[in-house]
Amino acid sequence: MNDKQIQIQSAILELENPYPNDNLITCYKDFLKVRNFLPCYKYNPKVFQSLVDLTSEIWDTNQRINRISLLESLKKYGKNRDKERGENIIDLPIETKTRIFLLFKGCFDEPERLSANQINDAKNLCNYLLINIVLRVEEEKWLCENTGLSENVLNRVLRYPIKSEVITNWVKGNYNMDIYRIRRAELASWLIDEDPNFEIDKRTLILDFGYFNISDVKAIQEYENEVAVNNIIKERELNGILSSKNLFDDMESNPELISSIPELRLTHRHFGISLDSSKDSRLHIPDFKKMCKNFYANIDTTFKITMLWAIAYSRLDSKLKSELLKKYYCEETYWSFFKICKRLKLIKSLKWLKDRQH
Repeated sequence: MNDKQIQIQSAILELENPYPNDNLITCYKDFLKVRNFLPCYKYNPKVFQSLVDLTSEIWDTNQRINRISLLESLKKYGKNRDKERGENIIDLPIETKTRIFLLFKGCFDEPERLSANQINDAKNLCNYLLINIVLRVEEEKWLCENTGLSENVLNRVLRYPIKSEVITNWVKGNYNMDIYRIRRAELASWLIDEDPNFEIDKRTLILDFGYFNISDVKAIQEYENEVAVNNIIKERELNGILSSKNLFDDMESNPELISSIPELRLTHRHFGISLDSSKDSRLHIPDFKKMCKNFYANIDTTFKITMLWAIAYSRLDSKLKSELLKKYYCEETYWSFFKICKRLKLIKSLKWLKDRQH
């Protein structure tokens, strides 16, 4: 088919939204015929499983295949399942779940079948496929042992859909590790699973805050050092062609410099950040003195908001979550409470919230 024929056929299938035959995809040749149209079909679990099986079986072969296209098709077709069924936990055969896990694991352990430009895409796509999937104990252990490999692996641990002794024990052993402090609410959610009355110690929040500040100060210093070195190198390379303007002006007048500009990575905080007005506004550098003052003045609110999200992330049933959430509601936590109830579809809690607005 040419591009227009593909476009028209996609429109027809999108409107008809047919239920595909179980044997729609039995080989790679079948996949190539339908990959442009697959998202237009209703979800058939056997078609999804066949595509997982096909991807798994030919992944490590020397066959000329588009591995990223296979993963993208799995993601797009899997979205049809989520739209139709809306399940939190995805019900798939054990073999299918294991094959998805092994594809994810292989992106880290054996990425040789992918080009350097494809590896991150493959990791992200496989990560999506694992969302809300319950794995075997040995697979949970691999995730816990390899959280340092990628944010994707850490997400699959902290956002695992059901209670897990393996993950709970990992959280207990890593609860106060500096590198995980930014995930405080998610960490606490696992302790709430075990004890619904668990509360985050405010001293822990203070230590978290202090670590974020130290990390950001260090990041800013390293960034400024890199910028200074880059400026010197560029000035030498261009023989003084660059003016003495600031770095951002140099970037605008010399686009080729963009690739040499270092990136400032600051902590992604879950509460308000006061910016230093004396610094370039495009860098969003915090005013640490003002932020410290605000943090300690509002630590009770920070505690309540963090507890709200910890309860939301937990794997407790909706009825118990609703009761626990009420404990941390106040005017200052309104938006968090509202967002959580809407996200979790807690209708009774939203009605309870409505009755308290005057």
